[in-house]
Amino acid sequence: MQKPIFILCGSKSFEKSRNSILFTLAIVGLSLFFSQAAFAQKSLSEIAEMNDKQWDKLVKSHKTGLNHIYAVEGLIGAELFEKENMPDPKKIGVLTFQLWDESTWKSSSAGGWVYYEKNFITEEGSNFISNELLGQMLPVVESKFSQVGIEVQEPDEYIDNEEERTLYNEGPMQIELSGILKVFSGGLLDRLQGKKDGQGTVSADGYEFYPITPSILSSDYKAPSTLGLLAEDLGVDALLVMAVRVSIEKAGKLLVCNGIEMGLYGPIADDESIDYSGVIGAKTVNIYRGGMMYSTAFFEVEEIPLGDMDKNTGEITQWYTEGLPTITERMMDDMIYGLEKFKAMDTSK
Repeated sequence: MQKPIFILCGSKSFEKSRNSILFTLAIVGLSLFFSQAAFAQKSLSEIAEMNDKQWDKLVKSHKTGLNHIYAVEGLIGAELFEKENMPDPKKIGVLTFQLWDESTWKSSSAGGWVYYEKNFITEEGSNFISNELLGQMLPVVESKFSQVGIEVQEPDEYIDNEEERTLYNEGPMQIELSGILKVFSGGLLDRLQGKKDGQGTVSADGYEFYPITPSILSSDYKAPSTLGLLAEDLGVDALLVMAVRVSIEKAGKLLVCNGIEMGLYGPIADDESIDYSGVIGAKTVNIYRGGMMYSTAFFEVEEIPLGDMDKNTGEITQWYTEGLPTITERMMDDMIYGLEKFKAMDTSK
């Protein structure tokens, strides 16, 4: 018997008159009509086929990494780093490919009726969906990086011994965001890590779940530094983080995509013999010495259908992933372009 992919939690309502109920049903009917019309105009295929101007407006990429280039300039100014030592990764390890379940409590009310529901993806369901999406995206990632002389390896390929396996497995506990992001994302991270009601945020087979996404990391400096140090410990030149943000809608009948994210992070070959302290900003500078974001590409959308679901069994009855490989290819073009700009310390937009 197949395990369910999602959990439906709770509902309650308050009694109303017959006329109010009919009015409510009419409003709901119109809402469903317009929402279905909106869904009909959105798909992964349409995103894949966007023209360049539309794509550049949707996807956040190399411009997001400018702060890290400025940080490198700061290291050079402090005589901690030489420009000729800019990273040029040839071996990349995929740190994680994970699903971020963004399902939340939702309430709707009309004419005095109030209805609450919550659909969370189960751990088994999250793993199943992650594997399906990874199978379509990873070959594209490997192919695009290979074209520019970069080898991509999964954890079982780049982890060579028990010490590295332990470092990888315990890595999520070492990730720490800088203060302001910790405040803004704390509640979400708590739920996604199972500290609250969510339980469906899980990685694909063979990957650990790391409590980060590239969109969060793009505005942070502490976590990328940790990843840079981890890359060195694991014997790779850089680590790739891939995440797909999803939720379950329509009372458990529809799996939707809310965004796709990629980010590349690695070490900085600074002069470790220099003790940099006793000046304003020294703590931040020393964090950057651990590692930085090399490149990123991510976008956010509103409920793009990924699959129809049988709410009774949790089975995906129809996938809507056509266009996903093309989206991955275009994101990889942005990633590689951003990496080249980082290597050249090019801050032009």
